[in-house]
Amino acid sequence: MLEEMIERVIRYSTMSTTATTKDKNKNDLIQAYQYMTGYHLFKQENQKGKEFLTKILELDPENADAKAALKEINNPPQQKPKKR
Repeated sequence: MLEEMIERVIRYSTMSTTATTKDKNKNDLIQAYQYMTGYHLFKQENQKGKEFLTKILELDPENADAKAALKEINNPPQQKPKKR
């Protein structure tokens, strides 16, 4: 249900045509994409999460959070073996 609501926000935000509205919608889209990223990563759907991170970077190529998350997904930290 949450996913469906966010998808509607994304569709609505991409329909606008004026420059002022596009600027405001850009921030709304980034936020919606962040929620969708978190949702899919929580469900361990990394590929889908990566798709939304890529969309964030298309809108804001310097977004440090998206860059860091993408880097972490592509290079997960190695777990240290447990000592016995």
